[in-house]
Amino acid sequence: KYSLSRAPIYQATSSFHVSATKRVAWTIAIIGGYFSSAMVTMDGIPTALAFLVGIPSMLPLPIVTWLTTPYVHRIFRIYPNAEGERVDLEKLKEDEEFIFECISIFGRSLYNCRVKLSDLRVTGKRFGWVNLEVVGDRIEKEFPNQNIVEKALDGTRTRKYFYVADDVGGYKMERIWSIIDRQSGIDNGR
Repeated sequence: KYSLSRAPIYQATSSFHVSATKRVAWTIAIIGGYFSSAMVTMDGIPTALAFLVGIPSMLPLPIVTWLTTPYVHRIFRIYPNAEGERVDLEKLKEDEEFIFECISIFGRSLYNCRVKLSDLRVTGKRFGWVNLEVVGDRIEKEFPNQNIVEKALDGTRTRKYFYVADDVGGYKMERIWSIIDRQSGIDNGR
């Protein structure tokens, strides 16, 4: 039904560092938990010392996970595969869709999120780390079991957050950023 573009229109510069940070946080938490459990079973070592080793080694994991979950590795444009129909530029502009390739929770693999351009908004949440949110009714169907989907207070709309660097992507992303800015009510001259 859809085909991906040959090259990404956006490729993050710090993807390796984000995935390495996730892997290191998991490694430190596992090793710290193992050593603290080994210290509890040893005679002569106080239990409080085991907790002093275990708790600080596990603290970075939820912080790193929370901060790096919305990081987008690459963005691809997707095109409809209509048999017998010629897809022109005007038809593509009507309902543009993208694949956001995000880094998994363990930092070893990638997962894809299909996003419509009309659903993207700029946000300033999470210390400025998250800068895009997808708002729409179809999100719950697209991402049913992911912890980064939040349901609104009224229960009707859901949100999914992404981090995409504003200054990466060149002219390919500039038109998309201007559309997202207009949808968000921001006028910064794009």
